[in-house]
Amino acid sequence: MEERKVMAGRRDRQVPSVGERREQGDRLSVLRRDVGLSQSQLGARVGWTAHDVSNLEAGVRSVATLRLGTAVRFADALGMGIGEFSRCVLDVKPWPTDSVRALRSLRERRVDLGLSLVEVARSVGVSPSAVHGWEVRSGLGGAELRRVVALARVLRVGLGVLVGC
Repeated sequence: MEERKVMAGRRDRQVPSVGERREQGDRLSVLRRDVGLSQSQLGARVGWTAHDVSNLEAGVRSVATLRLGTAVRFADALGMGIGEFSRCVLDVKPWPTDSVRALRSLRERRVDLGLSLVEVARSVGVSPSAVHGWEVRSGLGGAELRRVVALARVLRVGLGVLVGC
C-alpha cells in the first residue's frame, strides 16, 4: 500500500498517491484523445506547455490539486462543464443536491443549511479562514479542485452552480 505524504505547514494537505495521480492522468489522456487533441494543442488552449500536460497525464502532477480556474480551462478546452470534467477525470460519484440553480453567495447557502464556518472547513479539509475568504473576498478560483468538489457536496449543490456564484 502506498503511503501518503502530508506537506508540512498546510492543514489536511495530503498529496494524492502516485496510483491516484496516474489514474486521473489516464482518464484525462482518454478525454483529450477522444476530442482529437494532442498534448500540445490542449496545452495551448489552457496556457500550458505540452510537457506540463504530459506530466499531468503521467501522474507527476495531480488533477485533483489543480486550482479551480485551471480545471475550468481544461474542462472548456475539452468541451465540457466543470462538473462533467470532475466526474470523468477524478471519478467523482454524484452526490445528493438540492434543486438550487444559482447561488447569491456561499455564505448565504451555508447559513441557510445551518452550517458553521468550522463545520464546513472540517468537511472540506481547509481552515475556517479559508472558507471565510471564499465567502467574502477571493472566490473559489484559487481553491484546489478537490476542495471545491468537497464544498459542493457539503452545500448540496452541483459544481456548475458553485462555480457560477
